[in-house]
Amino acid sequence: MSLNQGCLAEISFQDYSLSALWDARDGDIILKNSQRRSYAESFDQKLLRVYNDQTVDFKEELKAEPLEVVYKEDLVVNPGLQRIAQLIVGESTTSFTHMASGTGTTGETTDDSVLAAENARVSLSTSGYRVSQGIYVKMGGFFPKSIATANV
Repeated sequence: MSLNQGCLAEISFQDYSLSALWDARDGDIILKNSQRRSYAESFDQKLLRVYNDQTVDFKEELKAEPLEVVYKEDLVVNPGLQRIAQLIVGESTTSFTHMASGTGTTGETTDDSVLAAENARVSLSTSGYRVSQGIYVKMGGFFPKSIATANV
């Protein structure tokens, strides 16, 4: 048996968001399809293809396609990392259940625990999805058409 001295293990996280603008008439179709696990697992990949101006056929499954897709790398904040650590060791059973939208213009910091100017919050159980896929966690929320579009 040997000991490795000076060994340090680090877990790192990368987060990005994809925001898509849809025709208001397509909302029910998109929400209905997002509740299917198989569709939720590939949804972000299809949005990435649209963002990168690559061919994707949304119409086959959805009968709709996004009008615009925006990509943004996000910051994984310390309170989020703390929740993940608590979930891993069993100190918390409260998972991530909602997604929020905000209109703030202040840059994010690692210590942020709330959005600067939250304007909407949706349940991932009723208006979105949460799935694990290999080493990834994918979450998506669908905001009602009454919420104004905004820059990401």
